[in-house]
Amino acid sequence: MEWKEPWRIDWLRWIAAFASQEGGTLVIGKDDKGRVVGVQNHKKLLEEIPSTVKNKLGIRPSVSAMSEGGKTYVVIKVEKEGRPVPLDGVYYKRSGSTTRIVSGDELKRWLLIGWGISWTDCTAKGREVSDLSRAAIDFFVAKGIESGRMSAQVAKIDTESLLRHYDLMDKDGLKRSGAILFLEHPDLGFWGAAIMIGAFTEDNRLLRHDRIDCSAIMQPDMAMDVLLNKYIQGVDEVEWLARVVPKGISTEGISTTGHSQNMQISKIYALKICKSQKFML
Repeated sequence: MEWKEPWRIDWLRWIAAFASQEGGTLVIGKDDKGRVVGVQNHKKLLEEIPSTVKNKLGIRPSVSAMSEGGKTYVVIKVEKEGRPVPLDGVYYKRSGSTTRIVSGDELKRWLLIGWGISWTDCTAKGREVSDLSRAAIDFFVAKGIESGRMSAQVAKIDTESLLRHYDLMDKDGLKRSGAILFLEHPDLGFWGAAIMIGAFTEDNRLLRHDRIDCSAIMQPDMAMDVLLNKYIQGVDEVEWLARVVPKGISTEGISTTGHSQNMQISKIYALKICKSQKFML
């Protein structure tokens, strides 16, 4: 709740911030200690404020007048809109008792979250369907059919229809999820879109490492081949396999072909064998 003495157009920033976050109440006619000082022409404000808010923000707050000690004040109740609400193209946020502008990377993240859009749902700018690896797409379809999650008919449809069916492409073009899955070298355009395998001693000294940087849909199988054939070949006993999932990692768009793709997105595994060596995948 915020208290303001006279009504000013500047208070629209507070209303925008309330609507963009958890909602809130703005009281016009109280000082900063919550004491009623009253307003003039409260009847005019009851008409002016809703109209101004609707025209500037596109929302309809509840506006009412109340009295205390013979003085009238106006209460503006703002509901949570479930999305960021701009004022003249600028977004505002409540931080403690202040209202501030949201900009830069913070604004990008906030808008994505506010509109229910994940990073992978965004268009992969500069990437076309023709850039995708045919081998990776065929691998995806083959794995899907093999697992029983796709019908054999899927193999007969064109690439764009396939991508749209699995929500990897929309009217704006190829999504980042589709690009990462099927580009031959996704790490060239998307930092971290590769698997690193390393062998470490008990005191964490690196012995050797490999980088798996093919299409993301093929990375889990290739990584397991490298791990089994190069790193733990001939090992009879595995002590433990631990999965470490970084915060914020999503498995959306990958699970169609089964567990191995989910493993790749979670990205960090630790395998310890009895020869006092650790391997990170």
